[in-house]
Amino acid sequence: MLQALLTRDGFEVGRLHVATLIKTMGIEAIYHRPNTSKPAPGNKIFPNLLRRSR
Repeated sequence: MLQALLTRDGFEVGRLHVATLIKTMGIEAIYHRPNTSKPAPGNKIFPNLLRRSR
């Protein structure tokens, strides 16, 4: 996407070069990541399933 934007603005640059520059500058996409470590509110905990079976 960034490569296409730069090409439209008159900069001839390949997508691999853009990817290298993005990694060098430390640019990351901003988005919500899944929060899988926290249980959902109201989630039931079943102690009988947590016990170790013999």
